[in-house]
Amino acid sequence: MSIVSETAKERDMTQFTYDENLYSDLYKEVYGVRPRGGEWMTATPERKQEIWDQLCAAHEVAMDDYEREQNEGIDLFETLIQNTVNYGARTYADAVKWVTQTVPDYADDDPIGYLECEYNLPYGYLGAYR
Repeated sequence: MSIVSETAKERDMTQFTYDENLYSDLYKEVYGVRPRGGEWMTATPERKQEIWDQLCAAHEVAMDDYEREQNEGIDLFETLIQNTVNYGARTYADAVKWVTQTVPDYADDDPIGYLECEYNLPYGYLGAYR
């Protein structure tokens, strides 16, 4: 048996977990932009798997950072609301209303959405106050 046919058989038996259709989406989620150029398009299946594994590891780090930032944002926002209650707002809802009155004029169309974005709150966190 030749070396070439052995290598071909090994390649056929290798399990790849990368997804050609999701690579661009995953890359954008990690880095904020779509991939341009790079070696993905010309890489061997083995190299694509390495690139994919590295991208998945970077995604895990990015998701951990995102979760940490959201938790910090929630803590900061909840402290703001508690301080607003301490300053005279009677309820949580009143405090949210008072805080929404401080958003810039350009955010008047959606002050709740502005606060969710400004404080890195999860989407819909203040949905009950829309």
